[in-house]
Amino acid sequence: EARAFADELQKTTTYADDVTLSAMALISSMTRLSGDGLNKATQATADLASGLGIDLESAASLVSKTLSGSMNALGRYGIQVSGVSGSTERLASLTDNIAEKFGGRATADTNTFSGGVKQLKNNIDELLEALGDVENRGAGSYVKALNSMIIKAKEFLDATSGKSLIDKGYSEKSLLLL
Repeated sequence: EARAFADELQKTTTYADDVTLSAMALISSMTRLSGDGLNKATQATADLASGLGIDLESAASLVSKTLSGSMNALGRYGIQVSGVSGSTERLASLTDNIAEKFGGRATADTNTFSGGVKQLKNNIDELLEALGDVENRGAGSYVKALNSMIIKAKEFLDATSGKSLIDKGYSEKSLLLL
């Protein structure tokens, strides 16, 4: 279940699935959360990391300390949390208050150029992992086709002279057909 959640988070944020799994492991080990509670805490962690401009592991540490302890490690960032340590009330308070301040930020980061590039890198890494898994099953022609597509994309970008592709009349859909 954690793997599936990390895969989904990678599709909608700039966080790679392996980084998300590491953050989930930290949260789970310090709080004993699992399932839906762990997923909610992880989503809040991703939004917190994006909102504060910190790495996911550091955000996971702050969230874990706040959930498992009597201190609020997030207080200095203006996020108040109530409820007894380890309680569902504390989890709800934490996720609600992070959402109020930074809700959707991890997803919104993918709409920036640097966020889009980071997400692209994560997806390319995933593709390379998948190619490694099928290496001995005749993936050579697939690799050649991908290389050809990348070369054509680079040539296309060179030909546009750095001008906005939207200004040139291209939409995302038409770019996928190149």
